[in-house]
Amino acid sequence: MAYSANTSIWGKMGEEHLQCPVCQDYFRQPKILSCQHSVCERCLEKEKVSAVSKVECPVCWQTTILPKDGGVSSLRTNFKLLDLVEAAHRQHQRERGSVPVCRDHSWKESLLYCETCRELICEACTSEAHSGHEHREVGTAASEARQDAKRYTIAIKASVKDLEEKLLAIEKLERDLKSASEDCRQEVDAKANEEMARVSVAKQKIKDEINSTEKRRAHNLAECKRECRVLKESMKSAVDSYCAAIDSGNFASDFDFVSLHPKIAALAELESCKGPKVDLSLSVLRFERSGSQENICLGRLVDI
Repeated sequence: MAYSANTSIWGKMGEEHLQCPVCQDYFRQPKILSCQHSVCERCLEKEKVSAVSKVECPVCWQTTILPKDGGVSSLRTNFKLLDLVEAAHRQHQRERGSVPVCRDHSWKESLLYCETCRELICEACTSEAHSGHEHREVGTAASEARQDAKRYTIAIKASVKDLEEKLLAIEKLERDLKSASEDCRQEVDAKANEEMARVSVAKQKIKDEINSTEKRRAHNLAECKRECRVLKESMKSAVDSYCAAIDSGNFASDFDFVSLHPKIAALAELESCKGPKVDLSLSVLRFERSGSQENICLGRLVDI
């Protein structure tokens, strides 16, 4: 592989020491063989002499017996080589400038774009991991991506403007809803106050009627009470007068007793008096409610 005059020592070292002797690419997961040569784990899997027992070094052809419980993957990993590969990889990225190197083939530039996997690849990838995928040059993919992004941006900007208009409309609707709701509350309060005023008038009218009825009936009862007391006193006085005359002993003879006729006549007159008739229904007074609370209707909300 040719290098420019300013190629660093890392590049030359990669050519001689950092490449796998099988795949000729940067080491990936290098495994140390018994001969101390290193080979990529993936390449060793392809170079196995038997299914599980041994591999031959592709450099010196010395045989390495594989561990029984792990195969190739259980061989020691050459971490020093991995560190050198990583350092060389970073150096190549700096030397190549804006063109990134391939993730799987570190000596090659990623000049292609895989549409299937949506990642940068090199030419070698098209016959390996990305075989059968849709590929195109990075410049073409970038141009189409720019056009798509421009089209998307224009469409999104138009959508943003439309959303801004919708937001303004929604905010106006929110204000209108708040105002309409407050108007409805005020109308309900006004109607309720009207109904309460009507109820208050009706209440006072019924109370006035109760007061008038009570006063009239109380007067009738008081008059009956007065008449009963007067008749009671008259009867008691007549009886007391008669009994006092008899107890005096002055009217023992028939002639004297006949002279008590006026008192006896008074008793006879009072004996037939029963007093005023008391109307027991005067104390009966009952209020009968009209309808139920469910019949109260202030109006209804019109939901358009």
